[in-house]
Amino acid sequence: MKSIEILTKNRKELVHVLKKNNTDLVAVFSDIYAETGHFIYELLQNAEDQKATKVTIKLLKDSLIVEHNGKAFTFEDVDSITNYAASTKKDDATKIGKFGIGFKAVFLYTKSPTIFCAKSYCFEINETVIPEKTKKPNDLD
Repeated sequence: MKSIEILTKNRKELVHVLKKNNTDLVAVFSDIYAETGHFIYELLQNAEDQKATKVTIKLLKDSLIVEHNGKAFTFEDVDSITNYAASTKKDDATKIGKFGIGFKAVFLYTKSPTIFCAKSYCFEINETVIPEKTKKPNDLD
């Protein structure tokens, strides 16, 4: 059965095993994404892959908000963005992001990015792989 709750439980188990083995995945991203600000390219790429025609970036004092009008997140998208090398895009020649790690660049700047999708899922990502449901802000209604 597909549910964020089951995905969350399974990913917490994964994080437990990784920590037990002293695996620091964020350190890997420091090497892969050495270019400052590379995560912006990754977010724009994700918007492009979701068929967005408009992207807005707002820099606030304590956060960065990236909004786009692309297609709504599916469960498979939640699974993919909170996983490694399990991209929903890998077999689609029309998509830019195929390797399943690009979004992880945001973890160099935040420990828990939040995705608010007005038409489907709203969740925070913890420990790079754990989706935790969150409430949708009122302005997304």
